[in-house]
Amino acid sequence: MDKRKVILVIIIIIVLIFAAGFLISRALYNRPTVDTNTELYNDAIAEIGKLRTELGEYSKLVEELKPGLEGLTTAINSSQLGVGTSIEISENIESSSGEIGDIARELNADITEIREASLGLAEIFGVSTEEN
Repeated sequence: MDKRKVILVIIIIIVLIFAAGFLISRALYNRPTVDTNTELYNDAIAEIGKLRTELGEYSKLVEELKPGLEGLTTAINSSQLGVGTSIEISENIESSSGEIGDIARELNADITEIREASLGLAEIFGVSTEEN
């Protein structure tokens, strides 16, 4: 090998050693800054444990309530159908109320005409009525 190649290999080896040393030192000195021996850290970990336990209990509660909620959902859907039918019937009554009023007026007019006709017949035949 020629001198240049030997020097180049030595330089590359030195650069690799420095790079490895730099990376190793960074890994060693860049540790987390949280001190796991403090009271605050331990209290926080204890609280997280309590919250996990409570969350588990709530999850169980939700699972227990699930069948009741499904039944309630079914009942609400049935009620909605009933309410929809009631609204439809109400709308039909409302739209027909004008017709009912017209029929009632016609009946009143017919009753008045029948009454007048019966009074006229009573006069013709000489039958006494209470109004006379």
